[in-house]
Amino acid sequence: MYDQNLINLITVLLGTAFGYFLYQWLKIRYWGPKLEFMRIDSLKVHHFISFVTYWRIIIKNEGMTGAEECAGNILLQGKDAKGEDICVCGSVCWAAPENLYDIQTLYDWPPRRILQNPNRVNINVKEERALDIFAEADDTLYIPSELGWREMRTIPLIGISKLNLKVTVTSKNTGPCSKNYEVIIENGKIKELKQTST
Repeated sequence: MYDQNLINLITVLLGTAFGYFLYQWLKIRYWGPKLEFMRIDSLKVHHFISFVTYWRIIIKNEGMTGAEECAGNILLQGKDAKGEDICVCGSVCWAAPENLYDIQTLYDWPPRRILQNPNRVNINVKEERALDIFAEADDTLYIPSELGWREMRTIPLIGISKLNLKVTVTSKNTGPCSKNYEVIIENGKIKELKQTST
């Protein structure tokens, strides 16, 4: 009938495959990185003739190992003052550590001279990193790209009362995590970034 050696070989291969997939599942579920949305931060900075408010989401690694090559993406949707659809999607950048800011950026808006805003970062265990979602100034929303603040998308805020925002953070060695928010706007200014359940 069947050769016993072939049966033994198939048993070993199946056992090895099962063990590998079990190890990978345990590594991701229990031993790997675990990215979590911690809080929303807003940072108000004086840029020469006006104030700019940067909106950031703090991401923390609550896992057992470092999260590699983390990237942030957004989907921003709503209606503009004319009732036309707004849809902005794509990568955003991580906030640069404060010691990497060029002193000239304090007087430069849009902040084209901010240095080293990475589009991917590693997040160590228990470390927090700030993801730059957008900035608001002069009734306008400025959205960074994977190139940082050197290349931005803009949305005029006058006439808009609400935008829907989905933020997703991906990593090379763990699954993606996402949160949904409502961007509440009054008189061309962001009043609140409110987390929603959907």
